[in-house]
Parts: sequence; C-alpha cells; structure tokens
Amino acid sequence: MDGFEGFRAIFANAVNVNGGEGVVEAGTRLDSLDEWDSLGKFLLLSLVFAEYEVNLDAGDVNAASSVGDIWRLIEREKTLRYVNLRLAEGR
Repeated sequence: MDGFEGFRAIFANAVNVNGGEGVVEAGTRLDSLDEWDSLGKFLLLSLVFAEYEVNLDAGDVNAASSVGDIWRLIEREKTLRYVNLRLAEGR
C-alpha cells in the first residue's frame, strides 16, 4: 500500500491499535489512543525511518495532535530530502 493507506497500517502496528489491526483515520486524535505512549512513539519513529527513510523530529511528533499531522510531517521530510538531494547534485 502506498501513501496514507500504507502509513495507516504502519501506525496501527506501531502503536498496537487493536492488536495492530485497528483502523485509524487522518482525523484520529492521538490523545484518544491509549496505546499512544512513549513506546508507541519510539516504535513509530523506527518504522517510519525503515519505510520512508526519513527521521522525524521527536518534538514535532509530540506536538502532533492527529494521525494526519504525523503523515504531513513524513511528507514534509520526504520533500525536504528530495530537494536537498537535488541541490547536492547541482540541479
């Protein structure tokens, strides 16, 4: 799965929403999930790096209020990585 659909599965697995099989939406509030704790955040950061090759700032993740906010952080970091690679190549 690509895009947000793939991320939803990664998120549900990282924070063990209903045993990793739970459904989360972009608007799902992080503070409504009992599983959104320090271990869940750590696992999510690890899985995001493994899947998308981006490092999310822990402070940004802590400031996020919804699943969609975290997806937007990933998209931002992917875009910044792409731009930085192009600049390094002199394009």
